[in-house]
Amino acid sequence: MKFAYIAGPYRAEHPYQVAANVRRARDVADELALMGYFCIVPHTMTAHMDGIQDDKFWLDGTLWSCCPGRHIARERRKSVTLH
Repeated sequence: MKFAYIAGPYRAEHPYQVAANVRRARDVADELALMGYFCIVPHTMTAHMDGIQDDKFWLDGTLWSCCPGRHIARERRKSVTLH
């Protein structure tokens, strides 16, 4: 099985922009799922939970949920461009 961790902008100045960012992440996950990827989409896992914890809490937690006990170096990740 192929896996994809969907990363992209989440935070924004206005709540409707945050909702648009969540929707974009979901749209990318939909496309990748059709290509056979199981997608981990932190945007949908923690949507609109701002203020409960700081950003580091959510970012670290979602990365751990993808790869428990492992550190992913930025240079080892790869991007996929969808059209």
